[in-house]
Amino acid sequence: MDRRLTQRQGARILGTTPPNVCSWERNKAAPATKSVPAIIRFLGYDPRPTPERFGQRIVHLRGTYGLSQRELAKLLRVDTLTVRRWENDQHQPAKKLLQKLEQMFPPAIPERFILNSDGLLPSEPR
Repeated sequence: MDRRLTQRQGARILGTTPPNVCSWERNKAAPATKSVPAIIRFLGYDPRPTPERFGQRIVHLRGTYGLSQRELAKLLRVDTLTVRRWENDQHQPAKKLLQKLEQMFPPAIPERFILNSDGLLPSEPR
């Protein structure tokens, strides 16, 4: 998509600085989590790869909403370490927390977090 914007104009729209935009364009840095929602709105789609592992899905979800681990933990009333463990695929949330995630963030949760008929997460490839 070519909107014929300068980096300065794009940075203003995205709420960041021109050097950040330059770094993103050159793949020298990734956007901060708080910048991702503005990028998605600007582009009209999510340019990030589709997450495969459960932990990647949590990171993706946080990015979609521009949330830090601490902010997500606070919303779910869990410890920040718990969110970190989910993201590192060390643990998965209990069914009740998973359902809370689905209720809180429905647009970002198509079939990615849906429980199977047994109330369990679908098997994940290892």
